[in-house]
Amino acid sequence: MRRWLALAALCASLPLLHTAWAAELDPALPAPVRVGPPPSPAPAVGVDMQRTWRSPFALPKLPTEQVRLAVGVSAKTPLFGERRECAVALSNPEVSFFDRTGKETHRARFGVSPAQRPPVRTSNGDIALLTGEPAVIFLSNEGRVLSRTRLPRHFGNQAGESLTLSPGLDGGVIVTGDAEMMLVDAHGAVRLSTRLPHGERVFGPPLRTNDGLLLGTAHGALYRVSASRDPQLVGRFGGMLVGAPALLGEHTVVAQVAMGRVVALDLQSGSATTHHADLFPV
Repeated sequence: MRRWLALAALCASLPLLHTAWAAELDPALPAPVRVGPPPSPAPAVGVDMQRTWRSPFALPKLPTEQVRLAVGVSAKTPLFGERRECAVALSNPEVSFFDRTGKETHRARFGVSPAQRPPVRTSNGDIALLTGEPAVIFLSNEGRVLSRTRLPRHFGNQAGESLTLSPGLDGGVIVTGDAEMMLVDAHGAVRLSTRLPHGERVFGPPLRTNDGLLLGTAHGALYRVSASRDPQLVGRFGGMLVGAPALLGEHTVVAQVAMGRVVALDLQSGSATTHHADLFPV
């Protein structure tokens, strides 16, 4: 009797099992495409539709250590120069300079608050720092403080997690934090200060175009910023961003959206096109 009851229960569950595992592919979905070189040769980057987890790119040879720098804990990512020299923002308000052999040549102290982000190289060759005051500080390669620009205390959040620092034109830098953006020139003067509409938050570094700067937001919007007017909405990607936007040619911006989609936004029409849809997120 128990055997017949078990057999009857198994037969009754077969339709449910079929429903749970059966899936139909929509032919209208776009085929996946790769845009640009892979970020790394790791197998996870080369996941294909068959889910073999195999990459067509050969793994690199085992790295060999050439130089080791003693920079302490919580130091920022090194900023390298053309001759393999580098500058490292330390956990205290100092920058340490090393030559190509790894020998420390000199240090520069720039204030009372350490750097919140790794230093960047400006277009005229100087070094720019974003500190926790918050402030933007320009240093020469010899370690001399060239200028210091204090930002409003409310700029970005208190932890500095939303602050970004990017090189601008003519030796200046672009600073973003939460919903704000500021353009600081090489002399430390603020040339542009703007704020996105209420509820928006900057996501990723700004993108430079001939028509001004582009700012992506966490909610999937793209705004054009210029000195002559308030931020203008270009279009929407159709979902929350999980990857920073990037320029693809002169008229297209691509970004990774939630649920494994890569969406392209046309800068002229504002229309969004899905270039990749991951049916089985991993």
